[in-house]
Amino acid sequence: MTERWHPDERLPVIARFEVRRRAYLAPDGSINRQLPAFASDTRLLVRLYRAMVLVRAFDVKAVALQRTGRLGTYAASLGRRRCRLARPAPCVTRTFCSRPIATTPP
Repeated sequence: MTERWHPDERLPVIARFEVRRRAYLAPDGSINRQLPAFASDTRLLVRLYRAMVLVRAFDVKAVALQRTGRLGTYAASLGRRRCRLARPAPCVTRTFCSRPIATTPP
C-alpha cells in the first residue's frame, strides 16, 4: 500500500525553541552591556587580537597555496565569526570544523 502526500496537508510541529544571543557591542560599536572581566586587561586583549590577526594571515596564505596546488586540502575559515584561542604552546593549527585554533604562549 502506498501513501501519498498532498502539498496542502499540514505537517505537525515537532519542536519549538529559542536561541538567545549575548552581544556586548551595538552595531555602531558602542558598548551596550557590562563587559566581561577579561576585557579590562589591555595586555590580554592585545595578545588575543594579535593571535586573531596571525590566524587570519595564516589562513590567507594557506588558501593561496592550496589554490595553486602547493598545499593539499585546506578548510578555509574566511567568513567565520569566531576563533578559539588557547595558551599551551606557540603554534597555529587547523581543524575541519572550520574554526582556526591559535595557541598563544602564556
